Amino acid sequence: MRQFPDTGIPLPLPDDEVVTLVVSYLCALDTAGVHMRVDKSTFAVYFGPAAGIPLFRYDYDATRGGHLPRAHLQVPHDRQDLAAVVSLAGDATPLARKRTRDITLKGRLPRPDDLHFPVGGDRFRPALEDVLQILIDVLGVRAQVGWRNVIIENRREWRTKQLKAATRDHPAAAAAALEQLGYRVQRPDGGHPAATDRSLNDI
Repeated sequence: MRQFPDTGIPLPLPDDEVVTLVVSYLCALDTAGVHMRVDKSTFAVYFGPAAGIPLFRYDYDATRGGHLPRAHLQVPHDRQDLAAVVSLAGDATPLARKRTRDITLKGRLPRPDDLHFPVGGDRFRPALEDVLQILIDVLGVRAQVGWRNVIIENRREWRTKQLKAATRDHPAAAAAALEQLGYRVQRPDGGHPAATDRSLNDI
């Protein structure tokens, strides 16, 4: 699912400049065939048209394995000292070894956008509403009256869905929390379904 136009949505700043928001989602049904899940998403913000390097971007890829976080934030910039620090890892980790191979084989020096900052994994990652609030509150994007209430309501809906999904991932933990609050929880025949460790173990 991509926005239209796919060149992004220009959002006006106070001085008649714009930032451009580019959003994409790749969705599928969950393994039970009941709930729609997000397999991949990107929220990228550019100063001016959507070209070159973004100001920042949030990426999520549920299929990502290995050592990179599935949900992460990248903030590219031109700070050479940060690139130098990234290169200091040498071959100490699998990612560092890959970076060393890139330098050796491709001549590509480390860049600040090689850093992928984890942002909550499968269930607790930021929503599009979080990005929109940053753009309005911090960058001064002009918004319609009542925008904050719309963002709050939609973010509440998103987090409720994520909470339900996290409950399905870890039913025993959810049941224990409810019992601590005084609820009586009836376990299904055979006990609680096994927990899905992915949403707790990923970075």
